[in-house]
Amino acid sequence: MNIGDFGRAIPLAIRAEAEAARNLDPDDRRSSYGRADLVHAYRSARRFDELIALYEGMLSDSNRAGKSEDSATERLCKGLAYAYTHGGRPREAIGPYETLLGDPEEFPGSDDPETLATAHNLAVAYRSVGRVAEAIALLGRRSRISGAFWVPMTFRR
Repeated sequence: MNIGDFGRAIPLAIRAEAEAARNLDPDDRRSSYGRADLVHAYRSARRFDELIALYEGMLSDSNRAGKSEDSATERLCKGLAYAYTHGGRPREAIGPYETLLGDPEEFPGSDDPETLATAHNLAVAYRSVGRVAEAIALLGRRSRISGAFWVPMTFRR
């Protein structure tokens, strides 16, 4: 499927999501299917502004429902950070990446691939906004804990 096909799918996904919101209880798992389709369509069509707005709304709904600590909310936070990064807004991606990583001194799950990827993405975001020293410090802590300098990067001041 090419980007144009996803562009044509977006209005259908918007209608399906609106229909689900009207007819299903917000806690019904099926109510999220329309949003998932819309996320996929926006992401595939590289329509990051709409994707960001959708993720921000979904994350707000999740937090309002008291689900700020569950795995679905964590996936939303990852998606929002991805959208900010790929939408050219690395400064805004830093907050979600820091939230996902948790306390940088503790590095929970230090050998976990997801944690390593999040640390890498946060370092890239730091570097993108000129916070090179923080990126280097983050990767330095990560390499001391995991036993290897996992992330190949070149930093220039």
